[in-house]
Amino acid sequence: VQLKIGPLDHGRAVTMDDFDAAEFEPGYRYEIIEGRVYVSPEPSFPEHYLEIWLRRKLERFGDTHPELIELVATKGRVFLPTAYRPTVPEPDLAVYAPLPE
Repeated sequence: VQLKIGPLDHGRAVTMDDFDAAEFEPGYRYEIIEGRVYVSPEPSFPEHYLEIWLRRKLERFGDTHPELIELVATKGRVFLPTAYRPTVPEPDLAVYAPLPE
């Protein structure tokens, strides 16, 4: 049986496997933090505009400082291996430093 997650599941304890296989109610963003589901509304238009503005600023900065910023991504999933329980925040923007050669 596939787990169905919606806004009423905010704070619910969940395993990483169940979260990855879950079906999510549309209109919300879902993350797993400290082994619990965190639910927030989808970004509104003004928030989306701010994300675009910030992404462009970071990309321009990265163009002039490639030693600091290699990539600005609009989709990110950050695994925190040192967290006690599964913690995988999904930021609106993720900035990646150059990988060591």
